[in-house]
Amino acid sequence: MPLRWMLAAAIILTIGLTETTWAQDAEPAKGSFFDGWRLRLGPSYRKIDSVHVHSAPSHVQRLGLHANGTGATIAGQIGSTQRPADRIYDDGFVKQDAGTANDGNTWLWSYNNASQHDAGAQTLSFTATELIGSAKGNNGSFSEESGCDGLGFSLSMDRPVRQWGGFNVLVGFGLSYNRIEPSPSWEAHLENVYTVTDSYDTSAIEPTSSTTPPWTAPYTGTLAGPGPVISNTPDAGRNLVLAYAGRSTVDMNIDIDLVTVAVSAGLEKDWERFRIAALAGLSVTWVHIDTGRREHWFRQMPDGTRQTLRRWRDDSSNSDFIPGALIELRGEYQLTEQWFIGASARWDLPFTDVDVQAGPNELTMNLEGASGSLYAGFSF
Repeated sequence: MPLRWMLAAAIILTIGLTETTWAQDAEPAKGSFFDGWRLRLGPSYRKIDSVHVHSAPSHVQRLGLHANGTGATIAGQIGSTQRPADRIYDDGFVKQDAGTANDGNTWLWSYNNASQHDAGAQTLSFTATELIGSAKGNNGSFSEESGCDGLGFSLSMDRPVRQWGGFNVLVGFGLSYNRIEPSPSWEAHLENVYTVTDSYDTSAIEPTSSTTPPWTAPYTGTLAGPGPVISNTPDAGRNLVLAYAGRSTVDMNIDIDLVTVAVSAGLEKDWERFRIAALAGLSVTWVHIDTGRREHWFRQMPDGTRQTLRRWRDDSSNSDFIPGALIELRGEYQLTEQWFIGASARWDLPFTDVDVQAGPNELTMNLEGASGSLYAGFSF
């Protein structure tokens, strides 16, 4: 059975028992230090279930920003090492000619500098800088439970109204305040940006000093050809060096103020100076939420230093009244004729969640959870 229905049943049963005792004109509660009103005041602790961050892009993703400024990727600019492609480098190109699809080779290639050729290794190297090799956007949902608790105070009054069997029937009301400050944070976007060096085998083509056909640097072949032929794919290997990582991190500071007013009824049992009680009730919680969202878009260099690219700040507030139910257990000890101390444990079940928009992210606050209080009391 869902908890909210169990709470509702407990409340109805408690109220029903109270009304039954009145209808039967039962005797008042026996004289004890619990006679009359009891006022309680003390610090309290409350925990809520979670803050749920729904799937939503970051500002970086919404605006289509990239750490390298262009969005150029390894796959898009120079392609795979396994398949033919038109490859554009900073210091030349290796494109497909009419026969590449048949033999994997091409005479449509170009290089700019003699230093690109290694005569000893018989390789020709091309370099492309600041190409995105991988990108990951965090569009998933997650729930944050860390920090979803806070301190406050609790004030309550109740009194026995009738006796039922060996128990006192009591009614009362209460007021509590708690501030909860969860701080969810996550990495919203990540791009790894590389310097790529592709090497091609030149052992089968003319040496760089050849003038028939001429291909000393700078050299540019044509689609019509003919010309010296190299593999269209970097058959001598590819080397990747991480230039930097583009990171977008999100930090949120959330202040949740909970003011709960409750009415309750229950049963209590006393033994000399001790008493225990169980209550169920209905509540209304005023919720005020202030949300501060900070997004930091930066380059993280291989040495760990950061270069900020952009920052965003989004602030929002929301208030609402949420009905709910509660169950509570209490234990108390008499110090004097009028003064006593005690402790309580309570479970609050608001009937609805609270939604907040913070920048591009929507958050849901699940306010269900346990609370506890230590207090001093006064009978009058």
